[in-house]
Amino acid sequence: MRADLLIDYLIYIVFTAGSVFLMWPLFNLAIQRYKLRHRLKKSLKGPELPKPLDYFYKLISVSFEKESSAYMFLCLEFAVFVVSWILSCRNYGPLAALIIASCSFAIPMVFLIVKLEKERTRASYEGISLVSELLRQYRICRFNIYEAMEKTIRAEGNYKLSSKRLFSLLVRMRSACGENELNRAFERFAFSYQTSWARMLAQCIRIAAVEGSDVSGGFADIARQLKESSDMLEKRKLLNSEATRMTLLMVPLMYIISMFISVVYLGVSPAKLLANQFLNPTAYMLFLISCFLFLVNLLLISMLSGFRLDY
Repeated sequence: MRADLLIDYLIYIVFTAGSVFLMWPLFNLAIQRYKLRHRLKKSLKGPELPKPLDYFYKLISVSFEKESSAYMFLCLEFAVFVVSWILSCRNYGPLAALIIASCSFAIPMVFLIVKLEKERTRASYEGISLVSELLRQYRICRFNIYEAMEKTIRAEGNYKLSSKRLFSLLVRMRSACGENELNRAFERFAFSYQTSWARMLAQCIRIAAVEGSDVSGGFADIARQLKESSDMLEKRKLLNSEATRMTLLMVPLMYIISMFISVVYLGVSPAKLLANQFLNPTAYMLFLISCFLFLVNLLLISMLSGFRLDY
């Protein structure tokens, strides 16, 4: 009996080994794809921090160009938390005071997040101008990335917001004391856009600065893909603009026309029509649902039209 089990186990082992051997090229391809997908993040990654702390560290460092301003903001945040907690404790319980103080602390952070998201959307559309000018200056400066970045900043093209971020990156590149600090500078630059093309651009600049390699091909590829994405985005904006016009004009117009038809052709008096619309529970509920769906449509259209330029 034991010999039979041993033979069965050997057959299973041989079968499994043969399957792995035959399928290994597919497994290897999947592993290589996974490595390539996460290579950019790993190459730009700085020291490890918990995700929430890492996010807020990047948020504050991007929102404030000077470290003194960031420290002042954190001190004010801490003061608001303490004052809110002390005042709330006198009127409510400790738990309610902690919730109120936490909300007081979170509100300025939410404003920073909203401000950053708006700047990300604006800056993402500057990618084509920024990368094209950087590529041109990079070739003129004979592949000196530092000089190319300086001239790109001075060119004052159609990338005002990106010019400030590129200047901040250049300052940190020149003042970096080690590889970790340099990686943090590139990671911060990519975080300020949160787009694939910005991560690719940061990686190309990093290779050119650290290794001295020619990355003009990478810049050209980023510019080409941004142009393709921009063309696709223009088509999507055209479709979204049509949907916006139809939603803003047709829905209220159809409601007004239906009210007009009820009064003129069906003979319903305006007072009775308004009473049926707003004093009847069922009709009023349908009116509220219609208004809610109308606002949801507007919100969805605004979200679809507010995407960042990426690929």
